[in-house]
Amino acid sequence: VGSQKGQDSTEQHITWSYPINNFSVYELQMELNTGKYRDFGKTNISNIYTKYRRWINATIAIGFLLFSILLASVYYSRRLTKIQQQLDEELAKRKQTEAELRENEYKLLQAQSIGHMGSWEYSLQDQLTWGSEEAFRIYGLERTNPYLPLEVVKNVRVEADRLSLYSGLKNLLEKQIPYDMEYRIQRVND
Repeated sequence: VGSQKGQDSTEQHITWSYPINNFSVYELQMELNTGKYRDFGKTNISNIYTKYRRWINATIAIGFLLFSILLASVYYSRRLTKIQQQLDEELAKRKQTEAELRENEYKLLQAQSIGHMGSWEYSLQDQLTWGSEEAFRIYGLERTNPYLPLEVVKNVRVEADRLSLYSGLKNLLEKQIPYDMEYRIQRVND
């Protein structure tokens, strides 16, 4: 609905009714020009930044921090995946090596049993003599641990062979002459 106001011909305002709250377009325009919206549309980036710089700077800093965390997590995730793959490969190789070692140890034990040959090693540092299963059987001992009692190893040898064995051991220790000797024994359970 339109109507004219004012009697002066110089000042004529046309008033239009607006269906919401019956505000006229002129009243709305006056509110926009003089009220809290008077600077609406006149704002530029520097005014906005000046007014909200703390929030903007905080938002940028948080965004940068979150982006940095995201990049770091992607980097370390990829690195951990690569390390996990390397560990899995190494574990598979170790399992394969252990399986081969167990198989070779089984074959050695079988060969020693078939040939009735045992093996033993003496550790000078620990003063212990390690013996294979067949070495225990040859000496007539039950294997309760992997070490042969040193006194048994010394006393099981036939008296006539002991001097040559000690001489061979002395040459090994003092002159590094290989120790490869055969000798007779008197089994413990004989």
